[in-house]
Amino acid sequence: MVAVKSAARTLRTSPATKFALAVSLLLGAGCSSSKKPTPVDGAAPTDGHTDTGTDVAGTKEDAGTKDAATTKDAAATKDAAVTKDAGAKDAGPGCTFGQAASQATASDLNLFGTVAYFNNGQPIPAGSYRLTYVDGCMKYGSGQGWTVNAYANGSDGWWLVGATTSDKILVLPGTVGYAPDAGAFSDFASCVAASLLSPPVTFTHTGGVGIWLQDSPYSDNTAGEDDRNPSWRLDGLECTDAGTPHANDAATGQ
Repeated sequence: MVAVKSAARTLRTSPATKFALAVSLLLGAGCSSSKKPTPVDGAAPTDGHTDTGTDVAGTKEDAGTKDAATTKDAAATKDAAVTKDAGAKDAGPGCTFGQAASQATASDLNLFGTVAYFNNGQPIPAGSYRLTYVDGCMKYGSGQGWTVNAYANGSDGWWLVGATTSDKILVLPGTVGYAPDAGAFSDFASCVAASLLSPPVTFTHTGGVGIWLQDSPYSDNTAGEDDRNPSWRLDGLECTDAGTPHANDAATGQ
């Protein structure tokens, strides 16, 4: 019995036994530990945990971008509204009150005696205006030349009139003369080109205005080619776009 105990004591205290016991203890400690290895080079953790730090930061950045975009859109919308409101506030009455031309034709020359009103016959506010020749010529007799006014004093010529033909305001711009090569022209196009060089006239009035040909008789006149009788445009001078060019006026560009 003493020999057996001595052998057992020798086995427990031998170097080989101690080494085996130490390894066993180390392995047991490793298996029982719940600690996970630290990720290498920023690798994602392997323990099923989600790193909320990155997601939270991303959400914050996304929110910032969204807020910035919203702010930018709101600012753009506000600026556009301000611009629109400013434009509406600054806009004044329209400058152009349209054109007026005689409706006379070869088959109805008496229409030269009918007043043709601007603004489609609607009332025109009192104020300052400019009249500009636009197009067209006529003849005061079959053997005469193409022209606008036969005489500068308007005894045979086009007038700007008020409510009635007796309310004659001024003689309308255009060529003056009735004989070819003496103010009138042998061809229609030359008459139009020369009349376009006539300077616009300005006037002040207190009521509606139109154009009217003072002449007698009308039956011996000749209407313009393709019924292009003399015509004029009426522009107001007391409005915001008074300086806007008008393409129809080759002479003044206004």
